[in-house]
Amino acid sequence: MKKIWMIIGVLVIVSTSASAESWQIVIGSGVRLRQTPSAKAQEVARLAFGSIVEERGKSETQETIGGKQNYWYQVSLEDGKAGWAFGAFLQPFQAEQKETLYRDITRARLQQPLGVAEFIDLTHFLTRAVGEVAMPDIKAELELDRLMALRQSVEMGQQQSFPQLDAWIAEQKATLEFHQLGAFWFVPAIHFWRLQEAYSALPIADEMAWQAANSPTQGECEGFLPCHISRLNQTVGRYLELYPAGQHVLDAFAAIHQELSTFTTPPGEQYDRASYLSLQNALNRLRKIVEQTRDSGKDALLTLLAQIKEQHLTHK
Repeated sequence: MKKIWMIIGVLVIVSTSASAESWQIVIGSGVRLRQTPSAKAQEVARLAFGSIVEERGKSETQETIGGKQNYWYQVSLEDGKAGWAFGAFLQPFQAEQKETLYRDITRARLQQPLGVAEFIDLTHFLTRAVGEVAMPDIKAELELDRLMALRQSVEMGQQQSFPQLDAWIAEQKATLEFHQLGAFWFVPAIHFWRLQEAYSALPIADEMAWQAANSPTQGECEGFLPCHISRLNQTVGRYLELYPAGQHVLDAFAAIHQELSTFTTPPGEQYDRASYLSLQNALNRLRKIVEQTRDSGKDALLTLLAQIKEQHLTHK
């Protein structure tokens, strides 16, 4: 399949030379490879984030580009191309330390302001990196980062009318879903829930569950209370069930309060029996979920749920 942007990814070539080898990993996106060690030299190729290149030498003196001072490094690519890359966009690479290095450069990358193309580039790197990592805690973190980078690329791409968005969506379609009412593409919660289940023994599973709970859902409740509460049970309620003392308990309380705070007055018309029973079951379940959490902030939320029960589950 044709690539959709002008960033060329490269893989490692193992040299047959008996001499010591030095490798560098690219820590920028679209890093220009030049014919000579100069920012004005002709461009040979562009290197993707996470590309691993073989170092052949470096310039005798440093240069300052964009406020960053560093050497130029002569490197070679797997397709036989060679050129010079500015050292500010490279970092020494050792295969025996690659798992922690992949984690560290990803964390550093996510601290930087990124555009759509950079998130796409990061998603590609993380897809490759996940397959090379065995340590469970690092693998889990990179898998979560991959989903979140993909989500950011799609959300920003739609907001900014990114030119290559259709091709990117087609490439990632197995992990995306189209929202029928909202008319937008998104990463559905099921992918985050699967990560949470796979890494449930690790602390990071808490964050996986929270990201799942905050993913878009199909359909709209349009003020129908049984629907609102059932949806809360499937999202932030599910998070609270799994992590009653989790990192996002108060955030979950706030989300529930925000969605239900307008339902403290009687409904405009009485529920039919099926809707009444659905509401009763859903509200009881949500109340039990909140009760088993371990934060004192639950008292205010339980009061709200009691008010809703009084107003909506009392026969007139």
